[in-house]
Amino acid sequence: MYPLEKFTIDHNYKSEYDVLIKVGELPNEIRFFQAHSHILRKSSAYFNVALSSTWAKRNEQVYIFNKENISAKVFSIILGYIYSKTIDLVNLGPQLTLDLLIAADELIFEDILELVQTYLVSIKPNWIKGHLIMILNTVAPRITTCQKLFDYCLDYIIACSPEILFNPSNLSKLDEAALIIILKSDNLPMKEIDIWNHLINWAKSKAIDNDHESAEKLLLKNTIAPFFLLIRFNHISINEFIAKVLPYIKFLPENFARDFILFHFEGTSPTTFSLLPPRLPQIRIDSSIIKPKQAILLSSWIGGKSDIEGPVAYSFRKLYHASQDGLSNKQFHRKCDKAGPTIVVLKTSNDGFLFSFNNSTNLDDESEDAKISKIRENFIQLGIYDHPGDGICFGSGPDLWINLNVNSHNKQYGQCVQRAYSFGVKEQQGRFYWDDLEVFEVLDNQSGGNLVIS
Repeated sequence: MYPLEKFTIDHNYKSEYDVLIKVGELPNEIRFFQAHSHILRKSSAYFNVALSSTWAKRNEQVYIFNKENISAKVFSIILGYIYSKTIDLVNLGPQLTLDLLIAADELIFEDILELVQTYLVSIKPNWIKGHLIMILNTVAPRITTCQKLFDYCLDYIIACSPEILFNPSNLSKLDEAALIIILKSDNLPMKEIDIWNHLINWAKSKAIDNDHESAEKLLLKNTIAPFFLLIRFNHISINEFIAKVLPYIKFLPENFARDFILFHFEGTSPTTFSLLPPRLPQIRIDSSIIKPKQAILLSSWIGGKSDIEGPVAYSFRKLYHASQDGLSNKQFHRKCDKAGPTIVVLKTSNDGFLFSFNNSTNLDDESEDAKISKIRENFIQLGIYDHPGDGICFGSGPDLWINLNVNSHNKQYGQCVQRAYSFGVKEQQGRFYWDDLEVFEVLDNQSGGNLVIS
């Protein structure tokens, strides 16, 4: 005998249970659930069809329904949701959460799919990052119904920090379906030749696992071929082609090398590969201090949001880079004065600090807990101090002052005394030393120009 589970959330139901559902596959995992057919039919299009007279089996007045590929734990969650319209997602582990997504997709529970995906991208970004490969492989075959979760992985993890995916350990575990979707994307901040190199490494990792065919034949038949038209060869230089693509030419279409050479030297339209536009990541930032991920977060903060979800509203154009443009107050003012809203990024010996025209933020490349320090109400007019003969200064403490007149007798130092802003730059106030500094102009992507503050 197997356990029999009954769901009777609302005791006002007077009708008898008329559906018996068997879930689980292994003997110790099999469970039977009882439910009402009229409730199941209203809950999803799947049950509406599955409980029809032409599909479901009946034993006297009871429908007999088998779903052996769904575990008892997952089906219990779904059935509980059908009757109560609530799901406790907080305590679900990674595998159970993904199993719930798979089952919701199969049983056509669009509301559960939306609920789970919204919960994960809003509340569990670190959880997604820590289980990235598992999520991509699970969601890729269900891209139509799980687009929101896959897009989050692509746009806010892979596009911001491509090294998380494109390293040998993780990339080798990625399924073909997921990699195809990723390589179709414009939002990859990588050189095309680097994408090609990663594809070759991925193909080699799959070939090693095959005992029946040579690695070369497997590369040709099962790995490189499905991806060939996804590589934007027209954005690979001739030198890159010779060094990185030509060694694998026997795995590629006939006449491809001829096509590539004629395209680059004579401008002839190729017949073996497509002329695709360049990949245009949602944000690019020319910085040696921060990464695209932090730039996206800055854009969200400027737009008044606390997360990085949604279109990137603002971009950044570098105006001044201390280590390249020269260490002097005069050079800083020449490049940055009258530029409009700007953001200053300062790298110290141990950490980084980010300041804009109205806030300051402790910056950590790997931190999800960065905070905005806004100007205090009584110091609105003292948010920045601007003098043509002085360096960068925020607040009247000064909350941050950066000396730019650096010479052999005058080191790269600054002062921080918390007063005008709600949080101090450093726990230990006073003098500090810095390594490099960048200033960026803030551009409004929607208007196509500068950010306008009204």
